[in-house]
Amino acid sequence: MKKLLVLTVFIAGLFSACQRDFDDLHYTITNNTEEPITVLFNGESIQVPSSGGMVSRTVNSGQGIQTPRITAPVVHPRSIRMETRGSSTVGFDYTFRTIDPIPLYITNNLPIEAIVRAGNFLAASADDTTYLGQIEILPWATSAQIYIFTRTPTFTIHRRNPYAPPAFVPFNTIPGSGHSVIVAWFIVDNEMRVYLNIGN
Repeated sequence: MKKLLVLTVFIAGLFSACQRDFDDLHYTITNNTEEPITVLFNGESIQVPSSGGMVSRTVNSGQGIQTPRITAPVVHPRSIRMETRGSSTVGFDYTFRTIDPIPLYITNNLPIEAIVRAGNFLAASADDTTYLGQIEILPWATSAQIYIFTRTPTFTIHRRNPYAPPAFVPFNTIPGSGHSVIVAWFIVDNEMRVYLNIGN
């Protein structure tokens, strides 16, 4: 009798676990930008109206869930950010918002030309649909105004490689001197200022 009871409890638990594998999860996608967007979510292309437009989907928890990705319009890769709320047990709410770029100036206080990169956050203008892969700055010079689409960047510094390829190589010390390179950046009056300085 005890064996039968244990077997019954085990089967009931197994059945319950199987049921949990097939729970429905609820997802919403909200577009708080001023333009309609198209997102790819779990293999489905979904159009979301602008200015608070929202669509919802119910997905079986047994399926793999893919984070929504904007496919149209073609925008600067970081001009729209996605905020996520929720949990893996009930589902998620995804909200797309516009990022306001800020002006950026880079001052090179190094004795050599520097090539500055910051992921795909750099753009030539505030409404540019492409991004700058890098910006080259002569020694003791300040760049022209460009724009950056984040307030928490990670800058990497490169120099020309005389033994190319590759054409550029990262560096954190000044060739021939051993002095380190220090990158400092600040946001003042809604402008970002970056300084490439000589360290010890």
